[in-house]
Amino acid sequence: MKKELSFPTYDAGGRVKTKKFPSGQNPSYQKYLDSQSFGKAFNLAKSAGAKEFTYKGKKYNTKTKDQGKKK
Repeated sequence: MKKELSFPTYDAGGRVKTKKFPSGQNPSYQKYLDSQSFGKAFNLAKSAGAKEFTYKGKKYNTKTKDQGKKK
């Protein structure tokens, strides 16, 4: 059984909708993600619980500046 990841999207009224995609690369979702600003793509990946995401062919993590600091 494939694990599904949830990626929030927004309707015209700004309300959050949820899309489900099988884990791994989803070409149509990747195309959607690449069409967004980097900030929105980062927020979509982070809110979906992803530790990494690909944006315009480059891999990024979802750690924020505060999470990167050592305690």
